[in-house]
Amino acid sequence: MTTTETTPGTITDDKTADRRRAPVADSSDDDLLIDKTLPRHRQARDLLGSLLRPFRMTLALLMVVALVENVAQLSIPQLVPID
Repeated sequence: MTTTETTPGTITDDKTADRRRAPVADSSDDDLLIDKTLPRHRQARDLLGSLLRPFRMTLALLMVVALVENVAQLSIPQLVPID
């Protein structure tokens, strides 16, 4: 394995060093939009509701189809007599 020798660049000016550093957010800027008064499960339920709201009719149709399918499967022994 070979290594290459590189010399790090020297920074002589503090203003240059400040420009090269990434901006760091202080803790006062970390204002997350989380309401501390509501439990987490309520927030999760609200988020899920807002994501599924555009698909309301599709979900209702799928629930009806699943209900009809289950009723049909459960009614097979009643409809087909076993001799």
